Amino acid sequence: MFVPSDAAVREAEELLADLGRASSGVAVDSKGFLIDEAVARTARRVVERAPS
Repeated sequence: MFVPSDAAVREAEELLADLGRASSGVAVDSKGFLIDEAVARTARRVVERAPS
């Protein structure tokens, strides 16, 4: 089973936070990349698979 690294989990959480602060369904992360629903879905999976 895939277990993401701590860095991957932090990045996914940051992406989701950026998207949560957006006034629309898309956002731009700190690196200038677009965050849309497809990216958010992948980030949610990473967070869900993080070790507790």
